[in-house]
Amino acid sequence: MISEIVNVARWEWFKLRFRWMPWILLALFLLFSQIGVWGSFLFFRDFQLEDVRANFTLPSSISGTLRNSQPFALILLAILAASTFGMEYGMGTLRMVLTRGTGRWQYLAGKFLVLATATVGSLGIVIAATAISSLIASALTSGWAQIGQSGSWMEAAVILGKIWFSLASYLALTGLVTVLTRSSATGTAISLGYFFAELIIVAIFTNLFDWFAAVAEYLLVQNILAWTEGSQSAIGIDGGTAPGQVHAFVVLLAYLVVLGVGAFWLFQRRDVTGASGG
Repeated sequence: MISEIVNVARWEWFKLRFRWMPWILLALFLLFSQIGVWGSFLFFRDFQLEDVRANFTLPSSISGTLRNSQPFALILLAILAASTFGMEYGMGTLRMVLTRGTGRWQYLAGKFLVLATATVGSLGIVIAATAISSLIASALTSGWAQIGQSGSWMEAAVILGKIWFSLASYLALTGLVTVLTRSSATGTAISLGYFFAELIIVAIFTNLFDWFAAVAEYLLVQNILAWTEGSQSAIGIDGGTAPGQVHAFVVLLAYLVVLGVGAFWLFQRRDVTGASGG
C-alpha cells in the first residue's frame, strides 16, 4: 500500500520535472526570497544602520527570509497544487490512470506526497541561496564593522518546520477545491481568491465590528500568519491581537485534517467524467 503511494509520487515527480511551470514558480520564489537579504544589505551600506544587519547575517537571515517569503510561497504552492491535482481532470486521462489498478486514495495520497516533498525541497533551495547571499553580503561589509553570528540555527530550523506545516494546511485546501471543481483553473482561482479575500474581509470587518475579531481568530490565513509570526495579521489592526501559537497550531491542524479528509472522501465517492478542459 505504501509502495503504491510512493510509485504514484515518483510518477507525479517525473511529470512535474518536465513541465515549465514548477521551475518558473521556483525561480520566482527564489528571486522573491532574496529581496530581503539584498535590500537590507543595500540599506545598511547606504545608512550604516545596525538594526538591519541581522537581515543579511547568518543564521537570522534564514529565519527572516523564510518568514517574509511565506505568503508568496503559499500563493505559488496553490498555483502548483491546483495544476497538479487538476491535470488529469483537464486532459480527461484520470479514468485511464485509475483503470490501470491504482487505488483512488493511493493516487491522491501520491499527489499530496510529491507536493509536500517539493515544498520541502523548495524551502531547502531558498535556505541554501540565502546562506550564500548572506555570506557574500557579510564579506562585503567586513571592512566597515565586525560581523558576528546573528540569531540561532535552532530558531531557523523551527521556522522551517513551522513554514512547512502552515503550507501543508493550505495545500489541503487547494486539493479539496480542485477535486470539488475538477478544474485546475477554478481550483487556482478559488485558492488564491480565498487568500486575498480573507485578508481584505478581516481588515474591514474587524474595524467595523468588535465581535468579528473572535471569528477571525479561527480563519485559516490568520492562523497561518500567526503560527509563523512572520507577518502582521489583519487581526492586529487597531489594537487587536493575533492568535497565540498553541491556538494557531490547533486550528491549523484541524483545517489540515478536515480539508484533507474532505478531499479524499470526495475523490473516493465521485464518478470520473471526461475532460474538463481547464
